[in-house]
Amino acid sequence: MWIKLDVDWATHPKMLLVEPTDRLLWLVSIGWSARHGTDGGIPETALPMLAVLAGAAQAAAAADRLTSAGLWDLWVEQDEQGDLPMGWRVHDFLDHQSSAEQVNRKATLNRKRQERHRQQAEGDAAAKAQDDERLRTEAQAEDQAERHALRDALVTPPRPRPRPRRRQEKTPNQYATSSAEADATVSPAAPDDKGGGQDHFAEMAQGFEQLWDASPKRNGKRIGKDKAHQQWRRMSTKARRDALVAIVHYAAARGDGHELGAADLHRWLRDRTYLDWLEPEQPATPIRRARPTRTETFDRLIAEAEAREAAS
Repeated sequence: MWIKLDVDWATHPKMLLVEPTDRLLWLVSIGWSARHGTDGGIPETALPMLAVLAGAAQAAAAADRLTSAGLWDLWVEQDEQGDLPMGWRVHDFLDHQSSAEQVNRKATLNRKRQERHRQQAEGDAAAKAQDDERLRTEAQAEDQAERHALRDALVTPPRPRPRPRRRQEKTPNQYATSSAEADATVSPAAPDDKGGGQDHFAEMAQGFEQLWDASPKRNGKRIGKDKAHQQWRRMSTKARRDALVAIVHYAAARGDGHELGAADLHRWLRDRTYLDWLEPEQPATPIRRARPTRTETFDRLIAEAEAREAAS
């Protein structure tokens, strides 16, 4: 809340008729009346307080001077007994300031306008929340449909169940059916992995024992025989033949005492390194140094002689 003042109020002729403290009392009375909605009325009970605020020592004398100058008017109310003095009233207050009714009506309009704005904002927020929820639901549905489509595209038909094989009877040697068969060499006409029965398992065990015995040692020993045997059983007949040929070349190049250590046999089979050793390793050709020419030899001898002469 605020009050309106003319820019020339301090130089008005009426202001020249009162004391400086009276002028401040006049200003304080306008603000107090506008704040409490008295339409310029200053009751007698409020005068002492306003005088203290304005710094006026004698409140009654200051009120008389303001009344005499025409800045204040006497405030009188009519009742059954006649005129009832109430205090003072600021002269022409309603000509420059808003009345209490106007202030209340304006406050009511502002309150209603703010309420409408608040309701509109809440309605907009609710509508925005509904739109966001709808968009979120649609996005989730699209993502789910895309995931289902991708899953259906990646689904592969079930793998056929492997045909059961006859279990090999346990023998004292885990990898060979007999010591005689363990020392034998795999026949080049080994049956295919798809059949063969007991003879096929025996021949496969013989080939593994030959491969294990021919594999190079690392630090004087071989490790990982079980893993190597499992890897050997997964290989095809052709791959086993290639491995038996390659192990001879590999052992010759990576045997005991070689500066390049040998790899573990199960890794050698798993990584199919044997394919690199189907042929024996070729020895590196030594690089021969070119023989110096006569001119180069002559220049070198002259340079040595000059160096000896300079040193002496």
